[in-house]
Amino acid sequence: MIKHVIWDFDGTLFDSYPGMVNAFLRALKKYGIEAKYDEVLKLFLNSEKTAVQYYQKRFLLGEELIEVYQDEKSHIDLSSMLPFPYAKEVCQRIKEARRYNYILTHRGSTTYDILRKNGMVELFTEIVTKDNQFARKPDPEAIYYLLDKYQIDLKEAMIVGDREIEILLGQKAKVKTCFYESGNREPELQADYRVKSLEEVLDIMNIKN
Repeated sequence: MIKHVIWDFDGTLFDSYPGMVNAFLRALKKYGIEAKYDEVLKLFLNSEKTAVQYYQKRFLLGEELIEVYQDEKSHIDLSSMLPFPYAKEVCQRIKEARRYNYILTHRGSTTYDILRKNGMVELFTEIVTKDNQFARKPDPEAIYYLLDKYQIDLKEAMIVGDREIEILLGQKAKVKTCFYESGNREPELQADYRVKSLEEVLDIMNIKN
């Protein structure tokens, strides 16, 4: 029985990629670079760092690109970052069933800001962000921290994410994996479960809607 769900944030619980990608496109435009949305999105689905390094190398841009992007990102209206359908309801049902939600994200303190705006902070036992300074996914350091701190049985844990990196992370940590099909992408790695709607996570956990 799955009792512990470790959620990715961007692209899994919240539809935040459009704001982030558009902020990066604005940053590139300040260098006279007209990039395609889908091209940048594909890089972001790996990580922000991947996107930044790709354009730094391709156009011989320096560290200033990071500062320009961070400035553009700071102007994103956080209220425009909304949870995916059923995200809040599913996390509520998990908590009501006396099971546990956790977040594991590369995002920083804005994770809390977005959750607060949507009344979701209290639904999570712990929220691990980049401010915790663990190694980045798919390194399992952060998930090992959660497993150890809460004495979680591997058979009772599942990570849910929209990218192959979460599948790889789950496999390294030997927990169940669930791929959320929030975009038009096909992972090369095989997850234990696949869902088109977050509501299906309750079915996996045998929690009645």
